[in-house]
Amino acid sequence: FFFLLINAAAVYPEQEVRGLWVVRDSLTSPVKIQELVSYADSIRCNVLFVQVMGRGDAFYQSKIAPGPEEYSQIPAVFDPLAMVIELAHKRGIEVHAWLNMCLVWSSPRPPASAAHVLNCHPGWFMIGRDNVSMAECPLNTLLNRSIEGRYLSPSLPEVRKHLTRMAEEVVRKYPVDGIHLDYIRYPGLNYDFREEVIRDFRKQFGIDPRRLFSGGAEVDRDLSLLGKWTNYRAEAVTGLVREISFCVRGIDENVRVSAAVKPDAQDAAVTYGQDWAEWVNTGIVDFVVTMSYFSPGTPFRETPAFSLNAVDPRKVVGGIGVFQLSSESVSEQLAANRRQGLLGNCLFSYGSLRENPKQGALLIKKFAGGKNELPPEFKPYLRKKK
Repeated sequence: FFFLLINAAAVYPEQEVRGLWVVRDSLTSPVKIQELVSYADSIRCNVLFVQVMGRGDAFYQSKIAPGPEEYSQIPAVFDPLAMVIELAHKRGIEVHAWLNMCLVWSSPRPPASAAHVLNCHPGWFMIGRDNVSMAECPLNTLLNRSIEGRYLSPSLPEVRKHLTRMAEEVVRKYPVDGIHLDYIRYPGLNYDFREEVIRDFRKQFGIDPRRLFSGGAEVDRDLSLLGKWTNYRAEAVTGLVREISFCVRGIDENVRVSAAVKPDAQDAAVTYGQDWAEWVNTGIVDFVVTMSYFSPGTPFRETPAFSLNAVDPRKVVGGIGVFQLSSESVSEQLAANRRQGLLGNCLFSYGSLRENPKQGALLIKKFAGGKNELPPEFKPYLRKKK
């Protein structure tokens, strides 16, 4: 493992993104944040994607969303985002505020705060093809479908306004270097079948979209209507990304907008409504971070060539799931991302590395082999308060 990592370091680009995804449970005290920034500096990380909105709650001073109910000190006496920015910028490390968008709750019990969006606006949630709202469906039913929790509907103007306001609030209050959007998608093909969506699609194309899944050839013989449905639902998500991007750039054009995405661009668009190739090519995001995770014991596959053929690889950062990989596998994926000419790499997650000190030590050796400058595409960086 050591040889592989050192050998890879010898050819590592001097200018690249070296990112860490930081889950919110690593932001719950000043001591944890000091440890985070010191660790990031030790492995020559230059970008922190810091999860400050996890499940509809805010790990910062917000007038829109409640603070995390299990940590009463946040944000009353302790502001995690402000502290990360202050410490990281002193070490030349960027901070991108990572916001979970459509996914807002995943606990069996309801949120305690009356201000939480699930309590305030239960009518804003996606509806399944079975006509059951995600706000009302038993959580176990969703989990049994491999769905993480309860999702807001991007088709609703009220939802798009709410989520855009969250990003706006962060950019206006904090000198962040970027806004990083996660869970900005559907959980799968069986969502979102809200009555407004069905009515509008029927008005445009003359058919209830639920009929397209009946399997009858007479319904959609050449699958053209199914393609229109795929594009229709993807456009709702794209519209949300566009609104957030325009808002953020209207406040500060130097704040980068990015998204964590499924690595297969075609499957991302069709199954999840996440048309990230379109987002990149039209410039509504500055870059994407592909969640190119793979399980131990399965062959590693590079980001699909057709996905990279559809976009500029210099707009793609390769995400690596170190939480389930050996150091050898991490090294293999890092090398593959370099071969493909990506903008850099992002490791998921900081917490996983801290739980596995041996792997973390090897990665320190790996990252210490050269400079840790960001690529020209990332400048200007280290935002300053105006």
